[in-house]
Amino acid sequence: MKIVQHVSFIVSLLQLLTLPFQTKAQQIIALSDLVTTKAANFRLVAEQHKVYFDLTFTNAGFGVAALPVAIVRSELSRDSSLGQDEGVGTQNITVNENLAMGQSRTLNSVYFDYGAKVLANYTYAVISVNGGVALQETNYENNKLIVNFRQKPDLIFDDSSIRRLGDGNFSFKIKNIGAKSNPLHGMGVGSSNTKLTFYTSAGDPSQTEIVNIPTPPIDGLGFTQLQVTVPKACLNHDCAVKIKVDSNNNINEFIENNNETTIRMGGQ
Repeated sequence: MKIVQHVSFIVSLLQLLTLPFQTKAQQIIALSDLVTTKAANFRLVAEQHKVYFDLTFTNAGFGVAALPVAIVRSELSRDSSLGQDEGVGTQNITVNENLAMGQSRTLNSVYFDYGAKVLANYTYAVISVNGGVALQETNYENNKLIVNFRQKPDLIFDDSSIRRLGDGNFSFKIKNIGAKSNPLHGMGVGSSNTKLTFYTSAGDPSQTEIVNIPTPPIDGLGFTQLQVTVPKACLNHDCAVKIKVDSNNNINEFIENNNETTIRMGGQ
């Protein structure tokens, strides 16, 4: 069987070599679609909402190969695992260049731009790169990476954490949904202030009582639990209350416009 395959390959090669030059060149390109694509050196520039990487094409076929279109795919995700992510779209990277057999070409600082798609309730992005032709790669997984957008701390009020303690006392959590603390970025936060504005009269929004609660440091992806006693005017009925974390703007956060929430709190 192997002898037959070798004979067939030699006959095909001899037929190719006897073709006219123009036809021969077309056949060489047609036979040489084994262009591998490798994406490496991923890095996030959070303030630009861009993920940069280097893209290398290698002609692993026979003869001259035209570079393929590299397809960059991305999804936004709420967790650090693959699957059930929201597609952001694709981006085509075209290179008008031919590669000789065994030759490589690296494009530096290719990037995927998320723009307004980086939403407050997303934390991760899944980036994957492959070529637009049939590829022969031994490891597709090294063309894929999960990156964390939240390279800064991000404080929010957790509205699902409210607990009635009795006698007009309530507890709730302030979360730091920024990336986990590490030596490079240090996503933990120092002390801050949480401001609660109680609207004590349903018919008069100018009637308010303000409670400030010193908020201790919070590690990345951590939380702290705070407690408040509602004003006497809110003991007989629920009052609207505006809760603002980091009310003095002490913390440089990833997103600054998700610090404020209005809920209802009160009663016995």
